[in-house]
Amino acid sequence: MKPKFIMVVIYDEQGMRMSYRLKRGSMQHLWQSVCGSVEDYDESSRHAAAREDLEETGLEVILGDLQYLFNDPEYDCDVYKLKVHPRTELDRTEPTKQGEWEYFSWDAYEKMVRDRRTTPTHITHYNQIITPIKPKCLQKAPKQRELRNQSKYSNGQGRRSLWSIRQNCATTDSGKSLN
Repeated sequence: MKPKFIMVVIYDEQGMRMSYRLKRGSMQHLWQSVCGSVEDYDESSRHAAAREDLEETGLEVILGDLQYLFNDPEYDCDVYKLKVHPRTELDRTEPTKQGEWEYFSWDAYEKMVRDRRTTPTHITHYNQIITPIKPKCLQKAPKQRELRNQSKYSNGQGRRSLWSIRQNCATTDSGKSLN
């Protein structure tokens, strides 16, 4: 059975894009990702996600670029992720329903979720959203004991140097430097 709703989390390496919800209802005045309903009986949730992206941001999305994350059973909502180039501009196509699309760093997004200023799916499923999209090197830092045991990045005193942390973040999972 197909879901009733979709949500698309739009992000890049530095953070995510969200819009302030103006439309009246229980989620008014909360920050949201692209969201909408699966309209036609034969429309897949992935097609609905692409359609909603175009309707709400002006972005024409290739279906393969939308990656399924999970279904939020409380709202029967399939959640997708869409990675964009950092300079990608999102249009405000529904000015009576939502504010401008704004960029939020990972820390700002986490604070918004903690302060319950986002739509409920972001709050309830924060880990299911953040884990697959936030760069691994920016996710929770290992505990100090784990750092002491990592001789690869040790500066001789059992601590990672700032340079080694930056170098680790500047390397992709495949080991290629981004610099």
